Amino acid sequence: MGIAAILAGISLALPGCTYTANTTAAPARNVITSFSNKVPGKWAVLVEADRLNTTARSEDLNCSAHTFPINFTQGFPASVRETFPNVFAQVEDAEAAEGVRNAKARGVIQVRGENLQSRLKIVPGFWSNNVVVDVDMTVAVTVEGANGRLFGKTFDGRGRADRPLGMFCAGGAEAVKAAAEDAQRDVLRRIAEELANSERVRSGRAG
Repeated sequence: MGIAAILAGISLALPGCTYTANTTAAPARNVITSFSNKVPGKWAVLVEADRLNTTARSEDLNCSAHTFPINFTQGFPASVRETFPNVFAQVEDAEAAEGVRNAKARGVIQVRGENLQSRLKIVPGFWSNNVVVDVDMTVAVTVEGANGRLFGKTFDGRGRADRPLGMFCAGGAEAVKAAAEDAQRDVLRRIAEELANSERVRSGRAG
């Protein structure tokens, strides 16, 4: 019997474990725009990440007893705060309606996490197994200016990671975390580029 098969049998025999993948700040750095300057003015930013939580599970028998929760509650807002200064001249957190009124900003950017999905597969190898994780994230973005809506769109981001499975499926947590942060960077890059290239956001004039 091969080593991979032995490890798979051990993982099935063990009681289930939970490996939480708490994502850290993973901002988008490589933002490409059509302008040499940042979007002018100060902008208030509201971030909602409550829906960006899910649990990755193996799609086959290997590691089926193990779960890998993904939590973006802290990592996603921090990533937004680190990404937007790359394209906006000034940003300010506005975590409540009162904060928005007091911000005296050109507009309010609302970033709301809508959905998070994950897929985890075990790929058998000759000497060992690997775990491949795909994470898909959906985020809705609106920008309100002084005279109305300046921008509104839903964005999708995707991340993938391939890691050694390790003993007792522990490598799954590393793969889940890497894929989740990759998806986060992908969606934030798309958001930042579109906001930075939006003529209406730059001018502050609603259509």
